[in-house]
Amino acid sequence: MRKIKGYLTKTFRMNGIICLVFFTSSFGAFAFGIISPFISIFAVQEIKGGNLAVAGLAAGISPLVQGATSILGGVILDRISRKTERYIFIFFVVQQLSNAIYLFIMAFVIMPWQLYLVQVVRGGITGVTFPAGNMIQSKYIDKGKEGTQWGIAFAIFNIFFGIGGILAGQLIEPLGFRLLFVLCGVIYLVATIFAWKALHKMVKLQKSKLKPA
Repeated sequence: MRKIKGYLTKTFRMNGIICLVFFTSSFGAFAFGIISPFISIFAVQEIKGGNLAVAGLAAGISPLVQGATSILGGVILDRISRKTERYIFIFFVVQQLSNAIYLFIMAFVIMPWQLYLVQVVRGGITGVTFPAGNMIQSKYIDKGKEGTQWGIAFAIFNIFFGIGGILAGQLIEPLGFRLLFVLCGVIYLVATIFAWKALHKMVKLQKSKLKPA
């Protein structure tokens, strides 16, 4: 039993920064797991003049803008992180906070042009900031455990996204679309707190390295 416990501890132990990134990812995946099944239905039922064409266009705008801006975000992060890695974590915090704000705003969207505008802005911010999370994991992942911890990251995202999707069906009728957006925004604020804690931990780590022996 001790051998098994020792093996599990050795295999799954991770540093504090990666642990906080995983907590951030779990809350973010959970929030979007709840809301993702209903975005298109929301566009059809809750938007004035909404139909399948509006839903399809809204669904396509954000990933297109993300695709157009993500390389730019990666280039910017590479350049500014040469001075200090703090900027990577700031981008990571902004990503979580922008998702929370996006969900809060979605609760008040009523016209197609508002929906499109929100998707464009959200896509642009997400595209520029998204590489930050991958950079943090690439830089701070425990050496010799790269496969395990990338596997954990993938598992966390899918498990919490799936749980969110299962709960979504139970929440949509009593809460409605707009209150559900607000709830998911609050969940993303929790993700933002964990991202901020990761930034704080990185700053403390860098300061400790600068102290004379």
